[in-house]
Amino acid sequence: MLTNGEHALATVARPRRGLAALFTALLESLNAFEERSRQRRALAALDDRLLADIGLDRWTVEADLAKPFWKP
Repeated sequence: MLTNGEHALATVARPRRGLAALFTALLESLNAFEERSRQRRALAALDDRLLADIGLDRWTVEADLAKPFWKP
């Protein structure tokens, strides 16, 4: 017989299936798309001096901004 802790671990370790897994994957993808878009907008707002501080140039940022939101 499993203890409560072992039962909890077995439940967590069980893979998600079906519609719930599909819905979870969809939400995770949408969150990733939104975060990527937010980060690109934040980079676009930085001036050239700040971009140079983090090792980027305006051309690199513009190229990144031209990518669709689903591409990393």
